[in-house]
Amino acid sequence: MGNGSVRRTVGGLAVVGVALAVAPGSAGAAGPWRPTFTDLGTLPGDAWSHAVAVNEHDVVIGSSGRRGAYREVAVRWDADGVISALNPLAGHDRSVAHAVNDAGVAVGVSAVFSSPRAAVRWDPSGRVTALSTPDGFTYGMARAVNNSGSAVGHVGGTGTRAVRWAPDGTATLLPLPPGRTQSTASGITERGVVYGSAGDGDGGGEPVRWDPDGTVTRLRALPGDGTAGVSAANRRGALVGGSVTGSRWSHAARWDAAGTPVALGELPGHTDSRAAAVNDFDVATGYSHRDAGPKRAVRWDRTGAVTDLGVSPGYAHSEAVRINNAGQVVGVYEDGSGVRVQAVRWGHDDRAVALPTAPGTSRSRPTDVNDRGTIVGYAGDHAARWR
Repeated sequence: MGNGSVRRTVGGLAVVGVALAVAPGSAGAAGPWRPTFTDLGTLPGDAWSHAVAVNEHDVVIGSSGRRGAYREVAVRWDADGVISALNPLAGHDRSVAHAVNDAGVAVGVSAVFSSPRAAVRWDPSGRVTALSTPDGFTYGMARAVNNSGSAVGHVGGTGTRAVRWAPDGTATLLPLPPGRTQSTASGITERGVVYGSAGDGDGGGEPVRWDPDGTVTRLRALPGDGTAGVSAANRRGALVGGSVTGSRWSHAARWDAAGTPVALGELPGHTDSRAAAVNDFDVATGYSHRDAGPKRAVRWDRTGAVTDLGVSPGYAHSEAVRINNAGQVVGVYEDGSGVRVQAVRWGHDDRAVALPTAPGTSRSRPTDVNDRGTIVGYAGDHAARWR
């Protein structure tokens, strides 16, 4: 473990090496919100980093690596932006962190190049522990963890099965729905509801939900559609994603507790949409799209009414990726070529604020936002934080 490169902070003032002392998500006594940007840097000697998630205490997890070499190490930034490595298991040379809970417990994978992987948990001090692999399987991967310390992911070897790990690291295989032979789990709510997918050896699959007692429910596609996929769930277990037509168009959908989908709909004249995230008030966000036309970032309220979040002049597309319980949405503007990508936050009033970066940076993207309004992602080749 060790400190990374100097952090650059850009906002209302330009400060080198120290982040501005501004309350997260604060707009001050008056006037619009003026976000502060912090380059979170890399581990010593590394060339790139990116952030994947932030908890409610502004602890960030992600990866740091070197160019031209197959080396990636999971990392943790504390609330002050100080970086430390989340090292792999002994004998492994690579680690990737996928999620972190509010206690600072992170989960992910430890591996050796071209060798089987091991699902792991890091405690708040960064100590790594292997999560158990059930008999008959050779590797595992942890994808999510809730505040109770329960983690989910999958194990594999001969086939793939969704698994839930208890806080002590013991594994329980999640039941398969009838007719399915394989499954994966990608998320878990605070109430212990797990979501993922189940399929067969030919690659066909469908989204499923497991209740805390292990009961599995198929999540049906919208009437007339062929299949579906879940993107996210809120604390109460509401699920959102997309229902896919035979022609591969997607329609944004939300599933109730019985697994019945409700269409969220597209903007007028659009043919395609998908929900990427949902908050605890059932407000969802994602994109709406016209055939051969640009994407637009949208918000759906709890009744399903859709709002166009717009796009800034000079950009062709916009897309939303996360929403918090304050109704703040984060996403991107993109030009038609994909060369310029601008991180942006829309407030609960739909007002857009472009997130600042270091001068000369043409690509920035948020990956997560917490309820304090702290946003993480990347700007250029480095992990970034805005607050």
